[in-house]
Amino acid sequence: MIKYNLLWVLMLTMFGVWNTLYAQVETDSVIQNQVELLVSRSDADHDFVEFAEDYQWLLNNPVNINSRSLRELGRLFFLSKPQQYRILAYTSTYGDMVSEYELAQIEGIDSATLSLIKTYIIIKPSVHDTLRFSNVFKYGRNQLLVRYQSVLQDQLGYTAASDSLLSANPDARYLGDASRVYFRYSFDYKGRVRFGLLGDKDPGEAFFKGSQPNGFDFYSGYAWASDIGFIKQMVLGDYHLSFGQGLTLWSGLSFGKSGYGLGFAHQARGIRANTSSNEAMFMRGAALTMGLGDFEATAFASLLPIDASVQNSDSADGLFRSLDITGLHRTPSEVAAKGNLSITSFGGNLTLSKSIFSVGLTAVATQFSGEFQPTGSLYQLFQLQQSKELAVGINGKLYLRKTEFAGEFTRDRNGYFAALVSGAFQLDPRFLMTLVYRNYDKSFKNFYANSFGENSQNANEEGLFIGIRSNPGRRLEVFTYADFYRFPWLKYRVDAPSTGQEFFAQAIYNLKRTTQLTLRYRYETKPLNVSNSQILATEVGTVNYHNFRAQLQYQPLPNLIFANRIEMVLYKLASSAQEQGVALLQDVTWKPDFLPLAFTARYALFSTDGYNSRIYTYERDVLYSFSVPALYDHGSRAYLLVKFRKENWPDISLRWGTTVFSQAQVIGSGLDQIDGNSKTELKVQVLYKF
Repeated sequence: MIKYNLLWVLMLTMFGVWNTLYAQVETDSVIQNQVELLVSRSDADHDFVEFAEDYQWLLNNPVNINSRSLRELGRLFFLSKPQQYRILAYTSTYGDMVSEYELAQIEGIDSATLSLIKTYIIIKPSVHDTLRFSNVFKYGRNQLLVRYQSVLQDQLGYTAASDSLLSANPDARYLGDASRVYFRYSFDYKGRVRFGLLGDKDPGEAFFKGSQPNGFDFYSGYAWASDIGFIKQMVLGDYHLSFGQGLTLWSGLSFGKSGYGLGFAHQARGIRANTSSNEAMFMRGAALTMGLGDFEATAFASLLPIDASVQNSDSADGLFRSLDITGLHRTPSEVAAKGNLSITSFGGNLTLSKSIFSVGLTAVATQFSGEFQPTGSLYQLFQLQQSKELAVGINGKLYLRKTEFAGEFTRDRNGYFAALVSGAFQLDPRFLMTLVYRNYDKSFKNFYANSFGENSQNANEEGLFIGIRSNPGRRLEVFTYADFYRFPWLKYRVDAPSTGQEFFAQAIYNLKRTTQLTLRYRYETKPLNVSNSQILATEVGTVNYHNFRAQLQYQPLPNLIFANRIEMVLYKLASSAQEQGVALLQDVTWKPDFLPLAFTARYALFSTDGYNSRIYTYERDVLYSFSVPALYDHGSRAYLLVKFRKENWPDISLRWGTTVFSQAQVIGSGLDQIDGNSKTELKVQVLYKF
């Protein structure tokens, strides 16, 4: 039955393609691609709140191209430093721009770049704005966001259990209900004075009772100020730091290869306030950046509690087995691990910036409050968690007329090195080539390393990445990359030194001014353990992975947008049978003129041979929230997002999403198990600005 349904949707898709010749390019297509690529590389639960907030902040506070300020232009974090310097040089030489199309006259600003940034810029005369504290609370803006979401079906972890069962296994049920509750309050005055507070309660966690008498399981807050005399940035509370290429110090989200793959290298941004509900990957304390001429100096200190499991609770040695960064406290065991360990870190950065180069020195000392139990896994022989770490690195960039070189070299406490060097070559206004070489020692250890790489940690890896972004024609944009890497030592689920390769190609063709066709192909071959029952051993095999995508987005009416996608996956491990997967998606976005409402809907059909051939699909969500479900097995997926927005009224969003598995009787496993073939989630969000 599902094959006939897939055929029907394919016919409907092609009918829509050939009968609609007008479309609108979504401004967040880059966001979708980056998020999907990052999620597809890891099964971890990523929090993209900061990424969404960066773009939303730019929408609400566009950058004044005529500002004559490199720091202001730096808020366009997807522009390279040479591009920012060239804009600054243009306005300093020729005066204020009067139109965004003047940007096309600047070397290095091609049509693709202009299309990307025009939503986030404003053209107005440059005015020096002196901060007056009497105006901060008078003209500052407040924002309060409250979100509720829950799975509607009964899950095992929330059903009743007998006292005898709980006595034998206290972790047999969750301590709280199935809802997730989130709130965030923030205050902002022109981006220069900001403060905020958020609270987050995950599904299964108690709320104002039991293990959580204080309400939310997680609280986070910050107070921020910038551009006050020689003080460039200052924060108290929870924050992030990013310097260089991320080998020495980069907390928070980093897109790594997925960012480079679409033409965007690491753009370090120094201090940033933490606005994410991620409960581990941030710093808590204070940080300060001071500037004098071409020099900037940053100092920071942090003390952060983190979850960790004790190796043996009855032992006096107090050794910890592992860190837990999920932030989930749903069962007695998870609650017992909460805040068991603390991370003390301090250090700083000194950066010298000139028009053609910058150089920086970064140091970070990290100490855990306990010792770790040595692991018995051979692949972790050179990556034992240490109670004390020290990383010192030097980074630099050189900006030439059509070339940018960047690099970072970092040494850890034990003398092991990690290095990354890259070059971006603008050989033609329509052609950009990027080369990235990295070499991370198998024993390199730095908790705050978060740079380019295939591994989850920046260790035990050497590779060369070649990426190209080009505009062969006025309407055609092409992104391609190839990555060749090797692992000198064993790694998780790979019991031998190994090599791998990845190739990616994406073409975006604008058929008409409002029509966009996207074709994408990704191929990867990488090592993975294979069990051999004949010799009672594990051998290393090779995974061959192919991913194809074709998508058309078009706009038959000014307030109506359609998007059609077909995606296929082929997965094969050594001599095992090949897995195949296919998904067909139909998206509709409608914003009627006569109602203060916007509707977004999707209907998708999918059929895969297993989880290895799963397909990740980015879905539109409420503000500051992301949904990238993995479609696998056989079934359908649908969601509806309704947004209400009216001046002087709160913004209200309602999202309903459901997945139906046509050949399943049970969904999920463990305490998340659902007896049935469907899973439905409801999400409601209210945003009030005042």
